[in-house]
Amino acid sequence: MSLDVYLLPPDRVAGLASRAGLTVQATLVRRPENARDPQACLLVRKPVPRRPPTGVGSGIALP
Repeated sequence: MSLDVYLLPPDRVAGLASRAGLTVQATLVRRPENARDPQACLLVRKPVPRRPPTGVGSGIALP
């Protein structure tokens, strides 16, 4: 098995996610005792486009 690892600062990952159109919802950063660099978990979300209401029960008055 081949594995490539890229160590990026958590702020850079959050910036890249934002530039890709994602919204950063939460960030958890920790510095392990035996590690040189911080580790992070980011919770990101793809925004859902809002659709205009249609049909019955949408609040639109019909004649």
